[in-house]
Amino acid sequence: MNRLGTVALVTDFVDMVWPTAVAVLVLLGIYISGTRYLRHRAELKTEHDNIRAQLLVTLTVGIAIVGVILALPIENNLRNSLLQLFGLLVTAVIGLSATTHVSNAFAGLMLRSRRAFRPGDFIRFDSHFGRVTDMGLFHTEVQTEDRDLTTVPNILLVSSPVTVIRQTGTVISASVSLGYDVDRRSAEKALLVAGQEADMTDPFVHISDLGDYSITYRLAGLLESPKTLLSSRSRLRAAMIDSLHAAQIEIVSPTFMNQRQVAKGERFVPVGDHPGIEVSEPVDAEALMFDKADMAESVERLRDRKAGIEDELKKLDAGGDEVLIERHKAMIELLATAIEARERQKDESP
Repeated sequence: MNRLGTVALVTDFVDMVWPTAVAVLVLLGIYISGTRYLRHRAELKTEHDNIRAQLLVTLTVGIAIVGVILALPIENNLRNSLLQLFGLLVTAVIGLSATTHVSNAFAGLMLRSRRAFRPGDFIRFDSHFGRVTDMGLFHTEVQTEDRDLTTVPNILLVSSPVTVIRQTGTVISASVSLGYDVDRRSAEKALLVAGQEADMTDPFVHISDLGDYSITYRLAGLLESPKTLLSSRSRLRAAMIDSLHAAQIEIVSPTFMNQRQVAKGERFVPVGDHPGIEVSEPVDAEALMFDKADMAESVERLRDRKAGIEDELKKLDAGGDEVLIERHKAMIELLATAIEARERQKDESP
C-alpha cells in the first residue's frame, strides 16, 4: 500500500506539474528562437520589415507568458492576480511611452504606415537637410550635405513638419537684385536664358520685391532629377551670373562706389574667358555627399522589384506556365542575393 501510495503521489505530482513545465519550455524556446532570429536579421538586414519581425516576436513572447500563467498549478484567485499584475505592467509600459523608447517605437510604426518618405529621399525638418539612409524602429538615419550621418529620433519626425523632395521633380530657384536703371524686359530675358542653360524645365521669372534702391528678380524652374539638387542650385546661380554679364547687365549694389577714374558709360562686367585659365571637370558632388543614401535608395528599388515579381508569382501559382514560374523564382533568389550584398556594402561603407 505504501508503494502504491507513493506511486499515486508521484503520478498526481507529474499530472499537476507537466503542463507548467511544457509551458515554460515553450516560452524558453520562443525567447531563444526569437532572439536568434532578430540577431540574424540585424546582421544580414535582408528583411524589409524588421519592425514587423520585432513586434511579432514581442507579441509571441507576451502570449507565451500568459499561457505559462494559465498553466500554473495554482488556485484561480492567485492566477487571476498574476494576470492582473501582468496586465498592469504592460499598461504601465504603454502609459510611460511619452518619455521612453516606446514613444519612438510608436512613431516608427506611424512613419512606416504613412510611408511619407523612404530611404534615398531628400527630407528637410527643423534646421536639418539630407537624404534618408535607414528607417529603424526607434530612429531614422539621415546623411547630410557634409556626408555625415545624423540619427534622428522618430518622435521628432512625427511631431515636427517634414518636407520631402518629390522623386518626380522639384522646383529650384535663385534671386538677384538689380537696379531700377536696368530694363525689366532685358533682365527677364537674360534670366530665362540662364534657366535654359541650367537645364531647367519651364523656367519662369517673378519680381518678388520692389525695394527702395533695387528690384528683386526670382528665377525658378522644374528640376526633374532631384539627385543633383545641390549641384543644380549652384549651376543655376552660375548661369545667372554669366547670362546677366553677357547681356551687359551689372550685378552691383545701387550705391556702388569706386575711387578709380572710369570712362563714361563703362560697365563693370567680366571681359570674357581668359585663355590662360583652365576649367576643370565638375565633380559629382551628390555622389560624394550622399553615397550611403544612394545605396539605400538602390536597395529600396530592388525590394520593390522583388515584391512585384513575388506578386506575379502568386498569380502564376494558380495554374501558369511552369517555365515562367521557375524563371520568376530564380529572379527572386537573384534579387534577394543582390539586396543582401548591397545592404552589407552600405553597412561597411566608411
